[in-house]
Amino acid sequence: YKRQVSMGNLGETREQLGRLDEALTAYEAWLKVADRVIETDESNVAWVRSLIFAHEHLARVLEAKKLPADAVPHRRVAYAVWKVFLGQDPKDESRERGTDAACDALDAALLAAGDTEAALAVEHEALELARRIAERDAADPQRARNVSVVHNRIGRSLRLLARPDEAAASHRASLAIIAPLVKAHPDERLFAADEA
Repeated sequence: YKRQVSMGNLGETREQLGRLDEALTAYEAWLKVADRVIETDESNVAWVRSLIFAHEHLARVLEAKKLPADAVPHRRVAYAVWKVFLGQDPKDESRERGTDAACDALDAALLAAGDTEAALAVEHEALELARRIAERDAADPQRARNVSVVHNRIGRSLRLLARPDEAAASHRASLAIIAPLVKAHPDERLFAADEA
């Protein structure tokens, strides 16, 4: 595990210096070790996280190099592992946040790669997750806002796919959530901006 951390730190240093090819090499070495180690114990939380982070770091560098299609497979694996990880402990909020962030990152990568159909499928998964979280934390208006945001993302993808009626329905669903939030929280600028 220490070796994985060391390679990850090396990659981050190279990345921060703008030496993306060197960062990519370090992250690839990290992933190679993470893949090998996780096979010996898939229940080891630290090793699972290391595997996820190796994929996410690789994807980030590939995206910085303007290679979104190359980043997509890494984003897919990271999201898939996060989903399994969350399923093992659905009440773990850090796993929940990780799964949500990985889903968003995969969506963005797919859109950048021009695969809007695949992005739309991922957005529907994001909607299910956002709804589940909002139902559990009904007292938190930010959770409801997140559902509204995902509806808008779905509407955007549907517009790109030339499905205007469905896109309009998604935007109406978003507005139906955000409008009451604006009334209930008039000082919350983020909600007002969403409604606009």
